[in-house]
Amino acid sequence: MNWFRRGKDEAWRQLSEEIGAEFFAGGFWEGSYVQHHVRSWTITLDFDNGAGTESGPYTRMRAPFVNPDHFRFRIWPRNFLSELVRRLLRNQDIATGDPAFDAAFVVQGNDDSKVRDLFASPEIRRMSLALHNLSLTVIDRRWVARRFPDDVDVLVYQEAGLVEDLARLEALFALFATVLERLCQVGVALRDRPEVNP
Repeated sequence: MNWFRRGKDEAWRQLSEEIGAEFFAGGFWEGSYVQHHVRSWTITLDFDNGAGTESGPYTRMRAPFVNPDHFRFRIWPRNFLSELVRRLLRNQDIATGDPAFDAAFVVQGNDDSKVRDLFASPEIRRMSLALHNLSLTVIDRRWVARRFPDDVDVLVYQEAGLVEDLARLEALFALFATVLERLCQVGVALRDRPEVNP
């Protein structure tokens, strides 16, 4: 085991103990990961070293959920580059009505009303702002695995490099659980357990 992996594994094992999650030690071909079961959802934290890709290494968190209407949303930090891309593609962002949140994030989705309902939650806005450089999206399950049922999609967070900051990771797990519950409250997601291998 190399020192890089040992440091990550120790940090993620400690995180698992603190939040009541499961730590799975990786083998030769597969890296270690953390799974946290919250109600009917399984939230998985893992790391991709980016070998053979242009994107480079990244930390990822994901949670499949039942999404019968294929609701989509995406938030990412508002900065010069995001504004340039948004204008070039002529994409409209959705104002949530919270000036601090709208100044910090670009928000987009395929149903403006439901996106606003999702982010009407003061807790989600507060948690997102506290995490700063946050990118969160719902992606089509076909980009993840063909074996997923048609009504299952995936909530995904991705950050460049290795994230070992336990407070940040714990906050991300809490945000995922809160967003998934809120998606159910606004009538987007179902609380059914997705019949997938996360």
